[in-house]
Amino acid sequence: TETEWLGRLGYNSGWRVDKHPRFLSDVNGDGKPDIVGFGDDGVMVALNNGDSFDTETEWLGDLGYNSGWMVEKHPRFLSDVNGDGLPDIVGFGDDGVMVALNNGDSFDTETEWLGRLGYNSGWRVDK
Repeated sequence: TETEWLGRLGYNSGWRVDKHPRFLSDVNGDGKPDIVGFGDDGVMVALNNGDSFDTETEWLGDLGYNSGWMVEKHPRFLSDVNGDGLPDIVGFGDDGVMVALNNGDSFDTETEWLGRLGYNSGWRVDK
């Protein structure tokens, strides 16, 4: 029998597959996969408490749809780029590769790590 762990971050809450990518990743280092969603206004995280997901909170007020980040142009990934054991955000934006480091309870403001490999340099998701 299925059990609803979180009644948000779904279609009825305005989240769309073509606008709002969502991932499962342990963002706080407790060994349980959390939900990371790139919403309209930023990055939302719903922590896994073992029995359900806590209500989502904003971990970064950028890299969302209203900031110009589009699924069809700007892939975003979660990967530990600084070796601290926590997944960071790596986004391929218009002008290059942006990284938002994970500090354990939020993501730091994104900074450009590489001024190439962006959409305006000819890099495309579909090619």
